[in-house]
Amino acid sequence: MTDDINIRVLADVTRCHAARRPAQVAMVFMGRETSYDLFDRCASQVANGIIGEGVQPQTRVAVLDKNSDSFFEVMFGSAKANTVFVAVNWRLAPAEMAYIINDAATEILFVGEEYFDTVQKIKQDFTTVKKIVTLGGTHPEWESYIGWRDRQ
Repeated sequence: MTDDINIRVLADVTRCHAARRPAQVAMVFMGRETSYDLFDRCASQVANGIIGEGVQPQTRVAVLDKNSDSFFEVMFGSAKANTVFVAVNWRLAPAEMAYIINDAATEILFVGEEYFDTVQKIKQDFTTVKKIVTLGGTHPEWESYIGWRDRQ
């Protein structure tokens, strides 16, 4: 039997695998197993959220965090929304992070809990960021990723 998965663009990866093997584990992170079906649904929710925030196609969406299951949901969700995913290197100095975020004209920034203090210090320098969403943890000013994603 041939595997006729037709992946042409990044957004097709979760769609195709969810259609062919929905219950199979797509990734494991911190003991959490995510099936292809759930991964595809979460990426679609992220895409809907990005579009719902008014972000236009080819606009930048950035993540400042280490790799996680949420990181990949945002990456594939960004592809489904036809936006450009920008992974901000967490090893950079805060001023360099702000430069990357501004140079990319990022409109939504997803930030991991480990980088809340850094973003708090540089957010006044952001020129295009309209929304900050937390990846893990809570922040009094920013919306939580799970709540944001799950209401889409």
